[in-house]
Amino acid sequence: GERWLEYLDARNGGEDFRCGVGRVLIDAPFRASADYDGMALIALVRRFTRNVLASNVLASAALASGALSSGALSSGAARA
Repeated sequence: GERWLEYLDARNGGEDFRCGVGRVLIDAPFRASADYDGMALIALVRRFTRNVLASNVLASAALASGALSSGALSSGAARA
């Protein structure tokens, strides 16, 4: 519910899930019909996905960089 939307907003940077079109994700399943801007919801989910993927790539690169600088990847165990 609300905590999930808070999580999505925290990862996305903004309030579009809690206060914008993203709110339909928790409201619509309990309604007989839902009136919302489908294109805006798709754009929000795409933006969220890009942000999360970008942050995961940056985190992976930072981890790899740390492993390289510490020499962990140059050990025999890392090559096995």
